[in-house]
Amino acid sequence: MKSLVAHSNKCVGCRNCVYVCSFEHEDFFDPRLSRVQIFYREKGQLFIPNYCLQCGKDAACVQSCPTDALYFDENLNAVLWREEICIHCHQCILVCPYHAIAADGLTNAILKCDLCSGNPKCVLVCPENALEYIEMDEKAKGDQSEQAHIVLDFLKPD
Repeated sequence: MKSLVAHSNKCVGCRNCVYVCSFEHEDFFDPRLSRVQIFYREKGQLFIPNYCLQCGKDAACVQSCPTDALYFDENLNAVLWREEICIHCHQCILVCPYHAIAADGLTNAILKCDLCSGNPKCVLVCPENALEYIEMDEKAKGDQSEQAHIVLDFLKPD
């Protein structure tokens, strides 16, 4: 089973991933509509890729969705969104501990990573291999867990 894994220690903040994501999903470049964001932590000068970690069928976003518009697809190993049954209550945005779900300010649509249906474009444009779409072995699970901790640490209020 493959998963998207980030390595903040390799990210140079070029934001190629942000632009290609918005273009892949919206057909134009707009970082506000990207499903991946880059945070910057001054301490240690660290760029932090942030995107949906596809937490699984028990993910907070899936559990909070009153219409089952968010669901876990076991074949893709991803939490996916069904726009046609979404009521745009944005509960998923409120409960995501990683702040990896947003809403389009114009259409109210949910913006979350869908792994580009198994071919994440962000991985293809990352010049430093800070993003990988790889089989989830023990090392990859450890890397993903470490990245999750980096994101949560960044999001903690001072």
